[in-house]
Formats: sequence, structure tokens, C-alpha cells
Amino acid sequence: MADSPEDVIVEFEKAALANDFAAMADLYEQDATLVMATMEVLAQGRDAIRATWESMSAMGQFVAMDIESRPIVQDGDLAVAHLVASVRLQSPDSDEATVIPVRATEVMRRGADGKWRYLIDHS
Repeated sequence: MADSPEDVIVEFEKAALANDFAAMADLYEQDATLVMATMEVLAQGRDAIRATWESMSAMGQFVAMDIESRPIVQDGDLAVAHLVASVRLQSPDSDEATVIPVRATEVMRRGADGKWRYLIDHS
């Protein structure tokens, strides 16, 4: 679990590398929203988000995330980040890797347990 807004993406990458969709989903609030407009994805709620990440694994195995920038603005228990990165996926059918550019706006909230989670993940 993430102890800071900066840690959310670090923990997400660890979970993605391990193909641990439950751990990925745990980084989202119970009522969070995941939006990937270019892929026509709208998942609301932790269970739907887990299922979305699991189904997207058919595109290939997560290999790495290269973060170009991720400035964060925090005010109390809320934080907003603007992520510019690229994700590398290994094709399930060949040795080819696919690089996917990512531009995301992330809204995170610190919960009563002190851990940070996504409230809105929009890329």
C-alpha cells in the first residue's frame, strides 16, 4: 500500500510487474473510477477496475513503465498528478515489445488508514 501520493505509482508498477491484479485494484478507492478514453474503458468500483486490468493483460505482459514526469499537487488528504510515461508490454505471441504512451490525470486520496489510493485514474 502507498504511504504517499508518490508511492501510488511505484506500488502500481510493482503489482503490474507481478501480474497481481488484486494488488493493482487495492490501489484504488472502493468507489474509484478508471477511464481510458482512447480504449473506451470506463470502470467504476474496485472490482470492475480489477477485472479491467485483468482483461487488458491479454495485450501482453507488463515489462516496465518509464516515467517522464509526474508532478503532484497535494492539499491535505487529496493529491492530483499529471503523468507522462510510456508502458512496455511483451507480446504474448512473439518476442516483440509494444510501447504505449501514457498521459494521465490521477486524483488520489489518503484514507482513514493513512494509505493513499486512486480516486480517479484518467488516461
